[in-house]
Amino acid sequence: MKQFVSSIFFLIFLSQLSFSQIEYYGGLEGKKLDWVMYYLNEFYADSTDNAYLTDVAINSIMAELDPYSVYQTAAELEEMNKADEGFSPESYGFAYYSIGDTTIVVYLNQDGPAEKAGLRNSDRVLRVNGVDVTGGNYTKIEEFTSDQSLEDIVLLVKQPREKERTLTIKKDLVPLKSLDAAYMSNKYTGYIKIGRFTTKTVEEFTKKIDPMISLGMANLIIDLRGNYGGVMDAAVELADLFLLEDKLISYKEGFNLERHDFLATANQPYRGINLSILIDENTMSAAELFASALQDWDRALILGRESFGKGLIQQAYSLEDGSAVRLTIGKYFTPAGRYLQRSKEDAKIIETYLEEDQIAFSVDQNVPDYMRYETSNGRGIIAASGGIIPDIYVNDLIPNTESYNQLNNEGILYAFTNSYLLTSITELKNTYTDPVSLQQDLVFDKQLETLLGNYIVSEINRRGLDQSMIPRIVEKDIVTQVKAWIAGHIFEEDAYYYVSMTNDLTLNRAIGAFADGTFRSINIFGF
Repeated sequence: MKQFVSSIFFLIFLSQLSFSQIEYYGGLEGKKLDWVMYYLNEFYADSTDNAYLTDVAINSIMAELDPYSVYQTAAELEEMNKADEGFSPESYGFAYYSIGDTTIVVYLNQDGPAEKAGLRNSDRVLRVNGVDVTGGNYTKIEEFTSDQSLEDIVLLVKQPREKERTLTIKKDLVPLKSLDAAYMSNKYTGYIKIGRFTTKTVEEFTKKIDPMISLGMANLIIDLRGNYGGVMDAAVELADLFLLEDKLISYKEGFNLERHDFLATANQPYRGINLSILIDENTMSAAELFASALQDWDRALILGRESFGKGLIQQAYSLEDGSAVRLTIGKYFTPAGRYLQRSKEDAKIIETYLEEDQIAFSVDQNVPDYMRYETSNGRGIIAASGGIIPDIYVNDLIPNTESYNQLNNEGILYAFTNSYLLTSITELKNTYTDPVSLQQDLVFDKQLETLLGNYIVSEINRRGLDQSMIPRIVEKDIVTQVKAWIAGHIFEEDAYYYVSMTNDLTLNRAIGAFADGTFRSINIFGF
């Protein structure tokens, strides 16, 4: 009995000694968590998975904070860092599609392993690592490409009317391009779609815009629709290219973060270019910072729909095992002092003041006075508690036809595209020299309508699908989508966007604004 009491007193003494002598970065709260883990190890009735319990505890803490503060495993942190640097995880960098007994290459990641090895769109895949993958053996391709133990694969491929080629493709990191598309929309207007902001955004951007300027580009449209953000510094650097020296781009501050101003330094190398920016409800974070800076300085016309409204700053702090906690540490503000973070209750404010399907100047709407702001130069704009309200609101949320959705969901449209390419790729390449010639060929549209109509009927019958899916006529949105896939396949990814956006309301309104006096009427200038 005495020995038992002595042991208890010794443990109490040891606990008090440990509590008093050990310093904890997390203070008393951190000490409490540490002792919980100690007691589990020493006294709990069963064995415990402490690594799992630690992850649960950290995730529970993060869940009590804002939606953007999260716990990241070492693998998740590494993948995010690679994405910020402009890379997606290791792969071979190509996609394929099987039609009947033939498998063709339908997509190559630009500058990826497969493209560097010499693989080309429309290549027929005949063998992988010496195994025949024609006929019913096409499933073998997936087995080889998904085998994590393999570092490379050997393909035997063939283009129509060409000799067979043997290629060795080594698995590697695949470049994750910041720019999705860049081309001249017309003689004087360039179009650049930025899909995400990475550390390579400005480098990619300047490589694309400089040749456009040499071709006589006077107007530029930057499309940020669907851009979820990314590296904030990249957005600041890009805004720097369009603003005069010492102009405020943005500033950040928080409870534990002193105010820091981001100022332009490049003295506007692209001075004189008229600029429009397209946004929507999926334009977020870094993309909003860029657009709001140019809106506040009257440097760009903003068109589209209200942006998402994410103005919180996250920073990853590493833990000893390579994992990290990604914490919100501050807030971003526009040059005019607007806070970009939006509450869920304030979503889509301007839509309540607009008629359905309307294209209108937001400033002309009958909105409350609290929504009226002035830019740094005194131009009137409409703003809410977070996000960006465009200068010109374009309600282009016109849904695809029911026929399109049904056929696309069943994969029938993409199946037709690849079936058509399988037999017609050589003729298409000989007929069309560039995306413009393909896009403007309305006779080809009529041919596609007829071929699509026949194929749809055949496939629905073959698959035993509901006969109501057979459209009375093949709608324009179906033809445009298939034509865009064809363009992207025989030319490049830019061609896909060039054709698919033929009837894009927001893009067409932006192009029209350069010529109809819109910039002068609301005092937006290219300097």
